[in-house]
Amino acid sequence: MKNEPQLYGLVLTGGFSKRMGREKALLNFHGKPQFAYLFEMLQPFCEKVFLSCRKEQSTKFGEQYPMIFDIHDGIGPMNGLLSFLKEYPSKACLLVACDMPFVDKKIIQSLIANRQSEKIATAFKNKKDFPDPLLTIWEPSAYNLLNQAFQNRLFSLRDILQENDCQLLQTFDDKPLLNINKPEDLETVKKELNLPPEKS
Repeated sequence: MKNEPQLYGLVLTGGFSKRMGREKALLNFHGKPQFAYLFEMLQPFCEKVFLSCRKEQSTKFGEQYPMIFDIHDGIGPMNGLLSFLKEYPSKACLLVACDMPFVDKKIIQSLIANRQSEKIATAFKNKKDFPDPLLTIWEPSAYNLLNQAFQNRLFSLRDILQENDCQLLQTFDDKPLLNINKPEDLETVKKELNLPPEKS
């Protein structure tokens, strides 16, 4: 049994959802808000799970959800990850973005089963051979690297995965890695899940 850093879960909800025009974390694909659906999905796999959000968002989610507030402004998903690692520098972070409606337990299990904790991260590659940083286990060893990138104003988590020693897993189905950003993406997902269309 490898002596791996303890695994905590983090659901990214801190984006402004400008292209969608509404809070993506509150979209309902599975009978409950997406943030709650993912939070509950991660619980069996992680010692603790948190929502990553801006402080002004906290009233939208409910007091029963532990939260880690963003410590920076305007740097995208790196914000949530840096905020987590600053608070829990010895823990690994299973990071999932709230706008990924097809994430399921099977892909979470696959990610954890293939984790290589001696590397800075374990992530999936999509069919275009790019690593996906938003469904990833980030190890504590990534913190200094991420912080240095932040100091250099390099905010792309994907670039960090591409340029460093990571465990990259092949997926034969890109659907769990799909994230939605625009109203037309939302309608496509609703059709796929046989949900009623949005009311105009």
